[in-house]
Amino acid sequence: MHTLRIFQKWLGTSPSEALAFKRFEAALNQIHYSSDNLTQIGLNCGYYDQAHFIRGFKRFAQMTPKEYLNQKSEIVGQFSP
Repeated sequence: MHTLRIFQKWLGTSPSEALAFKRFEAALNQIHYSSDNLTQIGLNCGYYDQAHFIRGFKRFAQMTPKEYLNQKSEIVGQFSP
């Protein structure tokens, strides 16, 4: 519990939330730089299945991975309208 409190104090988030964000960040990079399909990208990033990948991705991006793929720009994390 002490480690958890220190982690939250220093980073402002829980370890599980930080891990979920790192998983999302890895998925963003793979969408841009990998030729794998979205299901394979989700599995590579530690999501259990396609539904878990969509929920986790949507939590941070407010869009599905497919929507992001269709709207992505040259810069990771940004999309063109």
